Amino acid sequence: MAIDWIKIFDDLAKETSEDFLGGDLQDGHFARHFQELARLIGATSDLDNQELRNQFISQNPEVFEKIEGVIENSHSISADDINLTTKLRLLRGFILLLRNILVIDNQQQSIKDYGELCDNLIRLHKIVLKSLIFVTKSFHETNIVDASFFISKLVPCYLQCLTNLSGNFKNAVIQQINPENVVYSEKPEDYHLIIQYITELFQLNTTHSFFSPENHENYNLLLIYLNHFIVNNYSIFNHELRNFSEDEVTNGFLYHLLNNESPEIVEALSEWFIELHDELHYGGDDEDKIVEIKQESADKNQTFVTFSSIFKNIIIHESFGKFFTINRPNKKMSTNLILISQILLTNFSNLSNLKLVIILTWLMNFYESLLAEATEYFDQPGNVVDVKSLNDSLFMVLDIFTSLLTYDYSIQYLNNYTFLTKLIDLLKLLQKHVQPISKLSLATKAAHLPSQFPNLKKLLIENITYLVSKNFDNQELVRTSHALEIVLSNCIIDQLNPYIKETAIICIRYLLEDNKENQDFVRKLEAKKVVNEDELKDKGVELELVDGKVQFKKN
Repeated sequence: MAIDWIKIFDDLAKETSEDFLGGDLQDGHFARHFQELARLIGATSDLDNQELRNQFISQNPEVFEKIEGVIENSHSISADDINLTTKLRLLRGFILLLRNILVIDNQQQSIKDYGELCDNLIRLHKIVLKSLIFVTKSFHETNIVDASFFISKLVPCYLQCLTNLSGNFKNAVIQQINPENVVYSEKPEDYHLIIQYITELFQLNTTHSFFSPENHENYNLLLIYLNHFIVNNYSIFNHELRNFSEDEVTNGFLYHLLNNESPEIVEALSEWFIELHDELHYGGDDEDKIVEIKQESADKNQTFVTFSSIFKNIIIHESFGKFFTINRPNKKMSTNLILISQILLTNFSNLSNLKLVIILTWLMNFYESLLAEATEYFDQPGNVVDVKSLNDSLFMVLDIFTSLLTYDYSIQYLNNYTFLTKLIDLLKLLQKHVQPISKLSLATKAAHLPSQFPNLKKLLIENITYLVSKNFDNQELVRTSHALEIVLSNCIIDQLNPYIKETAIICIRYLLEDNKENQDFVRKLEAKKVVNEDELKDKGVELELVDGKVQFKKN
């Protein structure tokens, strides 16, 4: 005789809900509850038993409502309940059951109403988050509940359940598209409440620390949950297309997260990311610590991959620029975010044109604000400017530009905004105020001084090279703005800017390519000794113009 799992579930959910609302009970009262719950969890956890999971979802749509009832009624449990631990274990069992049911195969035809499924997933998401906050606030520090049980058993179940809830959302949205274009209608208030709950979790973590890196399992599960929610939470705004591309959807959760007044979630995640990055890439001087890191490297590298996925989606989201600008006064967070952007964007590939526009827009705005700070620093020495932050930020931004300019579309986009003039402005400032250092012995100390702005001139010339390559108008702009002679004067060894000589030589090559005016200009410079030949010779370089082309040779 076939087991009626739905009947077993219905009876168990009804009795458990009533028990949560009731008073003290003998432990023996719960024996059958645990027995039946264990059977349900075992059956739904069988990966080959997708039919049973879909049966719970499709044939009995009230299942979600009954689980919600159990969770909601668990909020009636008080800290002085003599059955507290037992009831929390029952609650954990229902969270596990929900987690199992949510392993959904969206190809199963038994799921008829994906619109209803979307609504259920969002509603359950809010309820499970609310329950996690409730049990955290109410029972984590009681003497009755074993802390190790709470941290190692209860919290992970919630996070696994939330991961499955969020992991199915995108597929459910996709599946419900039909010829009538009926799609899930997101409600901003849903996102606001979810973000409020997640923010509260991060606030609780400052005192409870059950999500911090020290609690490795929960820390990873939290990141996996957030990554699933970010990656899978898309809203389709072009629903005439069934086979849509990445650029035809927007991430509803990230939109509301980045437009939310509280930056605490992004702030905490960015701190964790940088801490892990530094740990993996630097390790410190402690040999024991280095050994420990090597032993844990596989887990930590996987965590780093999860972090990278989270922040990749954040920094290419259309709302990130606004978020970054608003929160720029928070120096620590803004520095972390630009460093994360550098780490990720210098390793990205195959960015779409839309994503490039999003990134380049906020990056240009940030660069222009840094240029204004640099101008103030050099032209008004009495004003207080955090020169280290300025130097670090300029380096990271220019490094990102160098990577993005490998895309033809980036060059086209920046040219539309005459961005080359902004690069030239900074190059002129540095040329005027920062003297090159040829001797290595003098450069060792200076290279660590942010006021020397090490490596920036080299990066600026590298970016200029991309923009003048096969672009006559930009070649002309460099000459008419008196930057051609600056590039020429940097064909020297400068210990503050390693390899600037080689970079400048390449730049000169592209500045003179098919440009007679620039070629003639260099001839005149050579004749007038504008470029100090003695200085070049001291650096082991001679400049020659042969058939309209600049050649550099060692003397």
